[in-house]
Amino acid sequence: VNIKRYSLAKNPQQFLNTPVIRAFLNTSGMESLPATLLDGQLVMAGKLPSREDIARWAGISLTQDWNEDSTQPRCCSIPRMP
Repeated sequence: VNIKRYSLAKNPQQFLNTPVIRAFLNTSGMESLPATLLDGQLVMAGKLPSREDIARWAGISLTQDWNEDSTQPRCCSIPRMP
């Protein structure tokens, strides 16, 4: 699964250069963010996708192969947003 995350404040050109997002923002406004695209199609707006959503879209099973109390890093180096 290849996931990319962009911030409107830090990456405004990415939003302007993506026709689906540009049209979404023109119609719904910035208050409707975040928006999630899958293969160039808008699949979710107004909230961040859950792990379950991502697994379903990717067609993979969701397994809990980590311990929530572990001090070991998870599979990714990207910190989780609150």
